[in-house]
Amino acid sequence: DGPQVDASWMPTVPVLAFDGEEPVFMPVIALGTGTMAKQKVASAVATFLSAGGRHIDTAAMYDNYAEVRQGIESSGMTDLSDLVVTGKVMPLGRDRVLSDFQEMLDGLNMKGIDIMLLQWPGDNSDGKLLHGARLPTC
Repeated sequence: DGPQVDASWMPTVPVLAFDGEEPVFMPVIALGTGTMAKQKVASAVATFLSAGGRHIDTAAMYDNYAEVRQGIESSGMTDLSDLVVTGKVMPLGRDRVLSDFQEMLDGLNMKGIDIMLLQWPGDNSDGKLLHGARLPTC
């Protein structure tokens, strides 16, 4: 068991869950992993969590699930119930969304994701997405 960090300093906002019972207190500060060099993701995630951060953002197009998982594991955080993970997939049809979602669960070694967003970063002038990948055809 690793050390438990006091994350009480982290500002949160109450969000009502679908079941209408007690609100979930969601951290308002998240670590986005999309524009980081891949080799720095694990260290950044571990440092953020070790400092008391509790919200990690990743996406299918970032191709960094293994690095995010490694950062979570090396952070020393043993109680993951306070960790909020936001994931994003592109809306490229039902089968692709389901496949990308399962790939996210497998890559992060998690049974569920707290927040799942459909992400469409949009076109840019050279027809490429963030990280240089070609835009998919829909």
